[in-house]
Amino acid sequence: MIRIGQRQFEVPLWLWVAVPLVSAIYAVSGANVLLPRFGVPDETFFLIVRRCATAALTGFLIADLAHRTRVSWYDLIILGLASFAASSLSIDLLTTVVRETPSAIAGLVISIAGSVEPGSVGAFLLKAVRIVVPLFCGLILALVLTIASRYLLGLPLRASDSKREFRANLGGAYVWLAIGIVGYEAIRSAWMLGPGPRWLPFTAASLGVLGALAVQLRLAHRARREERNPRHSLKVGALAAACAFAWFYSPDIFGQTGFRVMNNHVRPALRALYVLPTPVIAVAGYRVDVPYHDVKVFIGPAMPDGATSFVVVPLPDEYGLSSISRNPQVHIARRDVTLREMTRFFWFDSRKELGEMQAARRGEDAAVRVPLGVIAGLAFRSDDYPLVDVRLIGFDAAVSTEIAEQALRRFLRERLQRVSS
Repeated sequence: MIRIGQRQFEVPLWLWVAVPLVSAIYAVSGANVLLPRFGVPDETFFLIVRRCATAALTGFLIADLAHRTRVSWYDLIILGLASFAASSLSIDLLTTVVRETPSAIAGLVISIAGSVEPGSVGAFLLKAVRIVVPLFCGLILALVLTIASRYLLGLPLRASDSKREFRANLGGAYVWLAIGIVGYEAIRSAWMLGPGPRWLPFTAASLGVLGALAVQLRLAHRARREERNPRHSLKVGALAAACAFAWFYSPDIFGQTGFRVMNNHVRPALRALYVLPTPVIAVAGYRVDVPYHDVKVFIGPAMPDGATSFVVVPLPDEYGLSSISRNPQVHIARRDVTLREMTRFFWFDSRKELGEMQAARRGEDAAVRVPLGVIAGLAFRSDDYPLVDVRLIGFDAAVSTEIAEQALRRFLRERLQRVSS
């Protein structure tokens, strides 16, 4: 029931159905951004189903909670934001767990069973995991959805209609998972036999989404039909807190504006008030004196000895290489950084060239320029910093090597400080 001033309006059945349906159709119509992925048809199908599941769950939560409670029209904004945040995070987490868990434990299965060849114990265990994990994830999603909905509505958990609601949510979750997993595997198997029509993944995903949503709404309608609970006011404060948590946990969940506001204003303010800790930007006993930023500063993974492998910081504007379209970065890495970290985070590895240059000119610094298209990179090694190599990446290709090297030397002289031996 929606309140507008002194008037109250019931949410009719057709609107209760239309909101999630229109949301899913809108997500399908916007799936043209995925058309370049038709070269990978199974991934195309999976991405469309995941996108539509998020949209359908968002629309369902908005319509269902508004139908079962009393809510002011302006509180629908908070309800919509919270529904979208909860749907996005839950669907992303569910799909990640369902897809990554089998591969993550494949090594464990091999170590236990010795083989995953067809007909072996390992193959049976791996197949069991692929079945149990989606069932468990669907169970958890339905349970959380039921508890959260009844809490927001002020309804008791220990009631007969709680079980009906849970069963409806569980059935809907399993239908969506079945459509996504079975369709993904079917399309992958079909394309292994030979390429099919380009429109098939899109069409199959669209039909599967509409079928899953129809079953979900049917199950939910049967569970709601016998509900006789009083209508309390929606707990908008809890929804606002959920929005704040989701925004803090995933700043880009509400778009680029929310992303910039969180990382450029909210997090720095909380760190200035000592509410959030400020990580130390340090590597190999050197500390980099630049302000910490959640996006622009990156601290690399630990090496086998537990110490940081590298840090990435922005080059401040005062060094003269930044522009509207160019934001150079300084990468400071341990000289013994492994290939695993190098291939994951660095654009080039010039350690061999730097070593040869220093060997040919003993006692002198070495600098190697690396062209990267319209931008350029500069690798630098100096005996003044014997434990690290430095890379300046992202300055304009028209900038001369001498100017870039002077800016980098000045940065190291002013910003890189030795903190331990």
